[in-house]
Amino acid sequence: MRYLPLPGQSLTPIPSHDFACANFDNAQFHNEPLKMLYILVSTPRCGSTALCAEIYRQSGLVVHEYLQPAEYLPALASRMGVIEIAELRQGSTQVIRLSKYLDELIRRRAVNGVLGICCHASHLVYLNALVQRAKQINPSLKVQQDYLSRRNKFKQAASYAIAIQTRSWSQTQPSETAPSSRLMRWNLAIRAAGLYQRLEKHDRLVKTSYKHGEFTRLLTYEVHVEDRLVEIAKEITSGFMPELEESIRPVPVSLHRQSTDLNVKIVALLMQHKLLLTVLYRLRKVVVVTRRLVHSWVPLLQDQSTRPNKGICLLDTES
Repeated sequence: MRYLPLPGQSLTPIPSHDFACANFDNAQFHNEPLKMLYILVSTPRCGSTALCAEIYRQSGLVVHEYLQPAEYLPALASRMGVIEIAELRQGSTQVIRLSKYLDELIRRRAVNGVLGICCHASHLVYLNALVQRAKQINPSLKVQQDYLSRRNKFKQAASYAIAIQTRSWSQTQPSETAPSSRLMRWNLAIRAAGLYQRLEKHDRLVKTSYKHGEFTRLLTYEVHVEDRLVEIAKEITSGFMPELEESIRPVPVSLHRQSTDLNVKIVALLMQHKLLLTVLYRLRKVVVVTRRLVHSWVPLLQDQSTRPNKGICLLDTES
């Protein structure tokens, strides 16, 4: 029995436009067996939301971040009624039993035996657990895994940093004021430099995995995913839903166009001062890690059995 902790404690309400909302559940829940698992692995601000919306428009299959641990996973599990109370050494804690969560996803979201999942690199531990569980249920399960990549990592890193800073990931979300002063832009560029390194590292790892056959396709575009959106979605859906004709389903417009001026300035700083910004990011990281160690050494000396477990856990195997 293994518990995977989820970082969030609160259950974030799901807005009506979001793919996680009940509005996008199957009209009739079913108990059909899962035949195929389609996985779209991506990184933040690479265009995966737009691509998933186009896949839905063409096929009716909702490919979504069902394993995003901070918000979607606990919120969906709560709506589906699969959060339980379990007794651990630390005391009672809330648990999402993976087998029941997967069953509900299949009943509510699978179309023609296909379930689609969009997963960021940081959520792969949850994805691996779900794939293992799905294969236990159906050993002959077909798994198709693609990777969506944005070639221009400078623009992606800048967009990612701005989204984190302003806390605005979609048009309907309230956002904080974008940085305007020169010092704030440099701070944002330092963060973007760290994100750039992370994105580049993940791309290298995925390309290595692709050579070993772990990914079916590497889906790439230059600047705007909209330039190849319909084409990429057709390529994906033709692999598992060739019998479904393109529909005219309305899709939620949840993408957020950031300030072009701010993006241009952050990208310019990254391109001109990449080495300096990287050094400053690493120095900042050392300071942050040191502070965390200093503030955490006392709790670490406490008896672990007396420390309460306040978060929600994902139980990935049956007891």
